[in-house]
Amino acid sequence: MNAEIIFYVGIAIALAATLWGRVIRERGLKALNAEELHDLMSSFAKTRTVSVFVLAGIIAIYLIFGATNSFEKLWAMGVNPMYVYFGMLIIYVFVTQGMGISRMRKMTLPVAYMTSVYQAAALQVIGILSIAVGLVMYL
Repeated sequence: MNAEIIFYVGIAIALAATLWGRVIRERGLKALNAEELHDLMSSFAKTRTVSVFVLAGIIAIYLIFGATNSFEKLWAMGVNPMYVYFGMLIIYVFVTQGMGISRMRKMTLPVAYMTSVYQAAALQVIGILSIAVGLVMYL
């Protein structure tokens, strides 16, 4: 299999895993009563806002590096800029997932909901790693 096909398969796996994980997570919400659902949503309001800004920051750094020709400096140091970019995205996913799951464990939510959270998190990790593997094979 050539590198380009592996890259596109990685993207397809990531999209499928993301969609499947979203379905699992939405189904898991049915395990919560109204009070638990309210507590969950209100406790993550600030986290959702901050995580969007962090993700926007990662994208902005990439765009700034591209606009200022800083990629040339990374190449000169022997570092592929795409590896740095996707590395930051992978760290972002792991940190946000870890912090979210840690907070939910402290909330003592129903086991059925937490199972869906674990499954969705695993699918998200599989998705981001499939893109990373596809990217490494492609570049």
